[in-house]
Amino acid sequence: MSQDDGEHIYFGDNGVSLQCRPGPKVTNANSSRQDEDLSSSCKDKDISMIISKFKVIFSIVTVLFILILAILGVLVSSAFRRNIHDKELKELYIEETRTLERILINSVAGATSSLNRTGSDLMNIVEDNKKEIEMLRRGLHMRGVTDCSKVDPSNYKSGNQNRGVFEITVSGQPVDAFCDLSTDSGNWTVIQRRMDGSVDFYRTHAEYVIGFGSVVREYWIGLQNLYNILQSSENFELRIDMEDWNGVRKFARYSRFDIGPPQNNYVLSVSGYSGTAGDSLHAAHNGFGFSTKDHDIDGIPTANCAAIYKGAWWYARCHQSNLNGLYHHGGPHDSFADGINWHSFRGYNYSLSFAEMKIKPAR
Repeated sequence: MSQDDGEHIYFGDNGVSLQCRPGPKVTNANSSRQDEDLSSSCKDKDISMIISKFKVIFSIVTVLFILILAILGVLVSSAFRRNIHDKELKELYIEETRTLERILINSVAGATSSLNRTGSDLMNIVEDNKKEIEMLRRGLHMRGVTDCSKVDPSNYKSGNQNRGVFEITVSGQPVDAFCDLSTDSGNWTVIQRRMDGSVDFYRTHAEYVIGFGSVVREYWIGLQNLYNILQSSENFELRIDMEDWNGVRKFARYSRFDIGPPQNNYVLSVSGYSGTAGDSLHAAHNGFGFSTKDHDIDGIPTANCAAIYKGAWWYARCHQSNLNGLYHHGGPHDSFADGINWHSFRGYNYSLSFAEMKIKPAR
């Protein structure tokens, strides 16, 4: 179409090519006014054409944005792959990476076929895909965070980045865990804490299986949670920090720590002691199941160690440590061996003011 014909091509809102025709020329007195009206109308059409072109450009930019966003999601997911240890999590990684790839392909195809949509429609496409990619990225990441050695220190929920509450994943479910990221090279997941006597630890087997207390104060993570966490790595270490009522602090560290499955009564496997508190765990308790007042599986057929010593532990005949015993304020107690006792530190008639058990994957 030549300009001499006086035609202007533009795109309507529906993307259809239209024409602005001046019509046959006239020579009467109204011709100037008609030309002015026609010129104004064609200018409006030119503006519409510019807007339509802008929408096309915006659509192309949107496609590129979605492409970059999806690639970043895949790259972030890849970064967490090194934290995934067992076969199940590796399969989940492969599955969700393929899902991200499908989102990328669908996003590009959807945006390309929608070049004639309005800016609002395209922004909705961008937001929907952005949310889905973020959900998948977070889900894949959290499946890899099976203990405190894998948390991002900046993502604490309470406390601070050195000691605080973080979210980890245990058997596919989110669990709040207290992480000690500073003591002894950090990366510790706290599994038990005694500090003020605010929580009753003389409980049933069922309660010890599921866990109880406050993750930021007195706390037992639960035998089943503990067992599941220990499955995420071939070997874990155990550290126990203790303090008496005079402020004297000691610790016991074990280079190997594990417990058996529930059908084996969460039997204790521990070795490789080092530290300052003395070994009151391996020598007397290794190889025994977890006993409670209503689940007596200790090494004495005619007695119930948990009931006698008011606690729950891997009792043998009966104990050299009893960190889930009664919280006797002040330290010394007349009753025999029923407090928070660590025999090689303060003996059987002294209940500690503080005890904290924590684990991490072995180096």
